[in-house]
Amino acid sequence: MTASAHTVAPGQRRIRYPDLTAGLYLDRAPSQIPDGGMSDCNNVRIDNGSITNELLGWEALGRFTGPTGFAIDDVTVLSEHIASDGTRKLIAGTPQNLFEWDGSAFKFLTPRYFAGTVGVTTGSDVIVGTGTTWSASGIKVGDWIRIGASNSRDMTGVPDITWFPITVVTDDTHIEAATGLSTNSGLSYTILRTFTATSAEMWSSDMFRDAPSNEDLWIATNGSEIVKWDGTADVVTELSLGFTCKIVRYFKNTMWYGNLVISGNVFPGSVRTSALTDPENVTTLEATEIKVSDESPLLALERLSDAMACYAEESVNVVHSVGSPVFWSITTALPDVGIIGERAIANFGSFHEFLAEDRAYRFDGVSHVEVGRHVMRQTLRGIDPNRLEKAIGFIDTARGEIIWVIPLTSDGVGAGEAPVSAFVQHYDEASGNNPVPYTKRELPAVSMGESVDTAISTFDQLGDGFDDYQTTFANFSSATPLLLFGDDTGNVFTLNTSGKGLTSGLDIENIDSFARFARRPVIDGDRAGRIVRVEPVTPQIDTATDYVLDVNVYTSDYEDGDSALAASAEFDLTHSTRRHVSVGKPGRHVEVEFGTTIAGSPRVRKFSMSSFAIVVSPLGRR
Repeated sequence: MTASAHTVAPGQRRIRYPDLTAGLYLDRAPSQIPDGGMSDCNNVRIDNGSITNELLGWEALGRFTGPTGFAIDDVTVLSEHIASDGTRKLIAGTPQNLFEWDGSAFKFLTPRYFAGTVGVTTGSDVIVGTGTTWSASGIKVGDWIRIGASNSRDMTGVPDITWFPITVVTDDTHIEAATGLSTNSGLSYTILRTFTATSAEMWSSDMFRDAPSNEDLWIATNGSEIVKWDGTADVVTELSLGFTCKIVRYFKNTMWYGNLVISGNVFPGSVRTSALTDPENVTTLEATEIKVSDESPLLALERLSDAMACYAEESVNVVHSVGSPVFWSITTALPDVGIIGERAIANFGSFHEFLAEDRAYRFDGVSHVEVGRHVMRQTLRGIDPNRLEKAIGFIDTARGEIIWVIPLTSDGVGAGEAPVSAFVQHYDEASGNNPVPYTKRELPAVSMGESVDTAISTFDQLGDGFDDYQTTFANFSSATPLLLFGDDTGNVFTLNTSGKGLTSGLDIENIDSFARFARRPVIDGDRAGRIVRVEPVTPQIDTATDYVLDVNVYTSDYEDGDSALAASAEFDLTHSTRRHVSVGKPGRHVEVEFGTTIAGSPRVRKFSMSSFAIVVSPLGRR
């Protein structure tokens, strides 16, 4: 049920906004924005022709913890091991560690050392090993040790589990860590052989199925180490390939390793490809090295139809497989356009969309066209050059959205910290003759990924209403899809839920949101008029809870420039009272903002609005 239209008195007229799908515009004055377009917004989406803030929160899935006093860094990867039989396992990681989600908690996949036993002495940081070869085995300062358990995979925070950072490695039998333990000996222990990346070095990963011995391998690199995982072992294995790389990608039954360092020499524009069916053979048979980019470093490798698109800082090159055995043909498709980072790309299979230095493009392997000019040009002017690696393009196919997480200088945060917001491209929404619509949402993500929840498979297992889940009826089966993101303090969240999860794991159902629409003349722009009322068209929320929609009316004497708040009111979304808000203020030009705020109010505020109208009357003065 929606609010019905009121009749208008003689002399009054309606300014109608019948279609709210034009989205956000940042490249023009508010008066030049198309009907139904917005000059500003936050935490709203366009969904089936309506503006709504529903399912724009997030809830805690898990949190990474470390040694006491150790600050957990960015969640730099959210990926999956997807086996040939369809079995899926969520993988997450920070610069120091990799984890497997077991359905209820994250477990370490980081390589571990636990040979022999240890002894400790009250008041001393020295740990003495028996049957240990710490120095010879490469144990280093910065690795973590847990005393009292062998081959432990549990994080600090689980009862009676504490990890301590190793501060000194003296030899094979002596290390130091501030454990604070009392004298004891013959103790079991585990050392986590942490990785050496920084928060600016994101994990790059891909699957290689049917490797030798019929293994399905997840292969990943952080720029310093390359690892593999078969989906069943309790630890990843570091690969010794004779080089390191910044990018990995599967293509044509080979593994590609891009942006290389070989024996201390840097080859940023080169790719090493493996032999067919064997991702670890990079020296014989079909294995080869390709110099893809002559002048700028490779930042991303992405499959594109039947080719591989190789994105560098200042060019885009396309590689095709021709002939047999494998022979690679390289074409420079875009000699003067590059990408800002490995993850700043949305891959639709037959085409990509990606973020360049000053605009966004769609690329089909041959030609490119600019997309989202009305939003992206202005947005990318404010990008933070110190955090380019944190830009993300992620496709939410269930909702027909590309989520562009973009680090901006206006975020007000330091280098290495998470972006604050995302710009969302609603590629499935019809917007008439207007360009594809965008909105903006709060999203402090440094990584994004997807997985499935196999714990819910029937309707009677739903803990909340069906509308509170980030899925559709068509997708509801034996595995409910989960959209995930990680932040810069070790938290992993499920996205697109009814709650906004705090870092403590607490969830609140409210979310701040607003949408401010185009400026229009009240009468003709020269004469002033009276804004009588605003009539939102919203579904009725049939509940005893007090649901309201904030309505703010702004006026200005000019088409361009600043406007001033003229009136604020609350619209009753339960439709139990009048179905409009009275304004009664004069003005030459008018803008209306709809939204919710949780400050000082216990009310649950969500809304969906398909259209609205402003009723005005002339004043007769200029």
